[in-house]
Amino acid sequence: MKKTVVGLTGQSGAGKTTISDAFRENGFEIINCDIVAREVTQAGNECCKELAKLFPSCFDEN
Repeated sequence: MKKTVVGLTGQSGAGKTTISDAFRENGFEIINCDIVAREVTQAGNECCKELAKLFPSCFDEN
């Protein structure tokens, strides 16, 4: 099945959450990349641990 991906960007207050809620209510799958990015970069996350191993001189796990 072919899927279409739509990315929403804009300044704070531009309506991204409002349109995302409308899409969700109409059966669309929504991925909030702000939440994903925050989770990936939290201290102690597996991604951070791996980055610290690969780039010890320029990445501080904390």
